[in-house]
Amino acid sequence: MAITREIVFGAPHGIRPLFKDHKTYLTKAGDRTGITKLHEFKMGDVDDLEIYVAQPIYEWQQTEAGQWCMEHAGDMKWEWNADMSMFGYRIIIWGKLCPEDQTYFLLKWGTK
Repeated sequence: MAITREIVFGAPHGIRPLFKDHKTYLTKAGDRTGITKLHEFKMGDVDDLEIYVAQPIYEWQQTEAGQWCMEHAGDMKWEWNADMSMFGYRIIIWGKLCPEDQTYFLLKWGTK
């Protein structure tokens, strides 16, 4: 399964925050499948973000958490936001998890 790119600012399009920390979301239709932030990292200012972001995403996919997410998460997407603290980018990987998998993921690895 490939991780696709979604260009949005803030929360993924069409969903609302479930908690104030904006880490876990539910769809507007009340779908029990939650959209969860699976991974986040920062990059400096690069010429072509799509090329340079591939290596950190691939390295994360090789970790225990990344392999688990590739098996259990559906509709994985990544987005970028400007990171003014380092004049670069903040990359976030989102994925849909059922409530049981979401609980397991957040207890085992959590999110920053």
